[in-house]
Amino acid sequence: MKEPQWYEVLKPREAVIAGIVGLAVVYPLIYYASHHGYEFWGYSPPQWKNLGTAVDVLGFAVPYVLVKWIMERR
Repeated sequence: MKEPQWYEVLKPREAVIAGIVGLAVVYPLIYYASHHGYEFWGYSPPQWKNLGTAVDVLGFAVPYVLVKWIMERR
């Protein structure tokens, strides 16, 4: 079995699109909340950098994994 190329990792296309849509929804919400002083689970805006990055990554990863799983089960 050959080793997969980098572009073969992000398949199927539907899962990538779902991940991008998830990121497009999550990123503006995190950006808005962090710049308007909202506290998130006790974290103040200066502490948002790492938390916001983690939520942004999950905003892509969760929809991507779910759609990929659904596509594989078909």
